[in-house]
Amino acid sequence: MNIKDDDNVIAGKNWLKNEVPTYDGNGRKIIIEFLGYIATFEHIGNMSHWGKEASVAVILKELVSNDGV
Repeated sequence: MNIKDDDNVIAGKNWLKNEVPTYDGNGRKIIIEFLGYIATFEHIGNMSHWGKEASVAVILKELVSNDGV
């Protein structure tokens, strides 16, 4: 990933934080579960077209998980 991609991931986390009304509660847990699911696509042979999205989901999941820590 390059710096531009990093900025996009941070922008994605900020978007989720601002647009999901329950981000500070149960919504964040659901987002983390969903991103974890998308991240698994990286290891599925017939889902290789999701490779970049899966890689970004891994990073975004960590950002959301550690938000406010």
